[in-house]
Amino acid sequence: TRVPCRRVLSRPRRRQSPLCCSCVSTSDGDDRIRRQCLREIKNRRDFLALAGACTAWVPLSASARPSLNFESAARYSAERNGLSMLVMQSGELLYEDYPGAGASSRAWETASGTKSFCGVLAAAAAADGLLSLEERCAATLGEWSNDTRAEITLRQLLTLTGGLPSGQLGRPPTYAQSVSTPVRDAPGTRFQYGNPPFQVFGEIMRRKLRAAGRDGDPVAYLRARVLDPIGVTVDRWRRGTDGLPFLPHGAALTA
Repeated sequence: TRVPCRRVLSRPRRRQSPLCCSCVSTSDGDDRIRRQCLREIKNRRDFLALAGACTAWVPLSASARPSLNFESAARYSAERNGLSMLVMQSGELLYEDYPGAGASSRAWETASGTKSFCGVLAAAAAADGLLSLEERCAATLGEWSNDTRAEITLRQLLTLTGGLPSGQLGRPPTYAQSVSTPVRDAPGTRFQYGNPPFQVFGEIMRRKLRAAGRDGDPVAYLRARVLDPIGVTVDRWRRGTDGLPFLPHGAALTA
């Protein structure tokens, strides 16, 4: 867990620092924030405070574990209809509980948690040279070349700032329907949460994979490239009427 350093580095009678532990790995677009963060640790006192904050990353010793009240947390979860609770550290299972209808072998849909896989999918594809986050979607979607959508980058699409509308809740549109969706706002001007951008990304991945001579199924690529190698098993992944996997939601996994 990354601990916000602003609480650690703040000092009396001084403006709180906006520094966070992830600042050193921000994207090129965040150079201004990174420079500001680095200025905040220019002296010895701030550096020592930062080092103290980072001790939160140190694994707990065996003697420290009994002081953690896992049972109380499990009761809290169960009282709020929780189905699975696991506590893991460095790959070691410290505690598990499956109240009610929960079970260690029962998979549950992750709903919009499925969207998180798109970032992993994009990172893997970028590492494989299939795409760049700074490229324009129209480089793959030729039908976007002659209107406002021509300016939308993959980064904007995935950060939901491309200007596409949110669409209806529930079942996502197909890839083709999402690609045909006109923009509502100028690219890069507004955050708009919704399903269409993720379905558009699915179509971009499908075309790029096929152009590379691979299976065009984005989830098949995700499984082979990322999930299978690290031992993550997806029980099921819902698909649309076009036979292609939903990327905004639909993945089911056990805890």
